Order: sequence, then C-alpha cells, then structure tokens
Amino acid sequence: MNRLKNVNRRIAGFVMIIATLVSIGVWEFWGRENIACKPVLVLKEDIPANTIVSKEDFKIRKVESPSPKALTAGDAEQLYGWETSQYVPADTELRKEYFTESRFAAGEGTGKSVMSLPVEWLMSCPQSLRRGDKISLYNGSVMVAEAIVIHVRDSNGAEVKSTDKDRLEASGILSYVEIIAGNSELVELAGLAGQGYRFVMLTSL
Repeated sequence: MNRLKNVNRRIAGFVMIIATLVSIGVWEFWGRENIACKPVLVLKEDIPANTIVSKEDFKIRKVESPSPKALTAGDAEQLYGWETSQYVPADTELRKEYFTESRFAAGEGTGKSVMSLPVEWLMSCPQSLRRGDKISLYNGSVMVAEAIVIHVRDSNGAEVKSTDKDRLEASGILSYVEIIAGNSELVELAGLAGQGYRFVMLTSL
C-alpha cells in the first residue's frame, strides 16, 4: 500500500512538473505576445528630423507594456504627410510629439511655392544652413521674405548635410538653396533680384 502511494506521489509530482513546463512554454511562445504584448506603431527604418513620412514608413510591432502615449495602428493615417520633429529610430514605439504638421507643404490651396535661391543673390550665406532651417531675407533694413529651407544643394545638385551633430562638418559646399515661402514674398524677392539687389540672410537654426 505504501509503495503504491509513493508511486502515485511520484506520478503526481512528475505531472505537476510537466504541467509547469508546459505552462511556461505556452506563456513564452504564445501568452506573452498575445496577452502581455500590445501592438504599437513603429518606423521600419531610422528617420532623421524634418523628414516627411508616408504609409510605407510605418509598421506594427508588439511591445510588452508599452507607454500609454504609444501610437497604435489607428493613429497611422493621420500622420501621413507629416514630418518628424526629431531623429526617430526604427522599431521604437512612436508618440505624437515625434511628429509635426509639415512645414514643406506648397502648391494649390497653401498660398506658398518653392523657389531656388542662388548664393549669388546673397550678400552672405552661412555654410551651416540645412534643411528645415527658418530664414529671413532682408533688402537693407526691410524684410522681404520669411522662408523655410527645404533643400541645400552643392554645385552637383546633391543635398549638403552635416556629418556631425554640431554642424561643424559638411558633406559639400553650398551652391544654392531651395526655399518655400508665400507667393507674394517670392515674387517680390525675384523682382528685386532682377534689379540687381542682393539680400542679407538671417538664420534660425
């Protein structure tokens, strides 16, 4: 009788061990992802600041205990066409403050257009100028236009970028700048340039 009880205890102990291992396995391979992890919105690749995002930039990833502010699949559509307000690494849960409405929108209905601004029009132009910078253009003491820089190009048409975070090193020599501003401001700017005027550029980094 005692021998039978010992056998039953061993069987019960063995069953409990197996059940525990199965439970751990189910949790690790199914439960953790489907119960503890929640789907959040992330980027497929690292994206620098001042970059317009589209549907192709996003994906869904399951994260354990995400932040209450983490964006989900339902938030993706409202971000299309917005721009990053900072550098955003891939596979990191996203928040609304990482994005802002694009300053680069131009064309019908915006009252804004894009114009190329050759350095020959400028009395001075900082080589630290980069995409996303806000500039003011002055004719003497009179401000002619406020604009956003959308591209800084070298003589080959390549984008000039900083190779360090402090803008001390650049990938090329600035040759011309593409800006976006109000239509009337750009018309006045082009008219004055046609008369031979050159402008002072003040930059807000």
